[in-house]
Amino acid sequence: MGHESGPRRAAATLGACAIAALLSMAAAPAAGAQAWIYPSFQQPHIVNREFTAAIASGGYDGTSFIFQWREQLAPRSQFVFDGGIASSVNGHAVDFLGGQYGYQLLVQHDSEPLEVMGLVGATFAFGGHGTLAQIPFTAAVGHRFALGNGAAITPYLDPRVSIDFCTVCHAEIRGGGRGSATGVGGGVGIGANLELSPRVSVRLDTAIRGSSLGGEDNTIGFGVAWSPAGLRAP
Repeated sequence: MGHESGPRRAAATLGACAIAALLSMAAAPAAGAQAWIYPSFQQPHIVNREFTAAIASGGYDGTSFIFQWREQLAPRSQFVFDGGIASSVNGHAVDFLGGQYGYQLLVQHDSEPLEVMGLVGATFAFGGHGTLAQIPFTAAVGHRFALGNGAAITPYLDPRVSIDFCTVCHAEIRGGGRGSATGVGGGVGIGANLELSPRVSVRLDTAIRGSSLGGEDNTIGFGVAWSPAGLRAP
């Protein structure tokens, strides 16, 4: 009975949070965002080594082509590298890169239905004659459901706050001028990772974010993750 109540409780908690976040996405305005974004594609648990290729699309932020490398540093910590390029709908190409340190705060087991990873890092985007830098603080929260035959699915939430800094910011931020500004951002992501085998997963993820620098935006993305043989965490 205890073995069933944990997953059911986790599913109910994640379901309620997902519904609330989806309602927020539906209510968010489609105005151009100051902060260029893409989904995190971050599961709530450590992997030994993983390479992810993904594509994301959303509003002002155009289409992003993303590469991610995750590397385990210790039993409960890992490093994440992001890089790629985006084709923005305003006609500017954006190059981006960043790194994050992740620590496993909660490990899923019989008495703990949720797994939680906390992350902190720095990201930089260059393009449109300006730069956007962010220091994000993120918590990936989810539960892994085994499906049998080596398959599993992990739905997760990705709440986030960030310190944002931009150069050549939008005119509406500067009261009609153009210059540098610092603000605070926040949002949430909803995603799911489907393990097709011990080495290959597919990932669907979203992001709903806004910033005091101006605007809100939503984005959705799809990725494929590969873990080299013999290096995947159990």
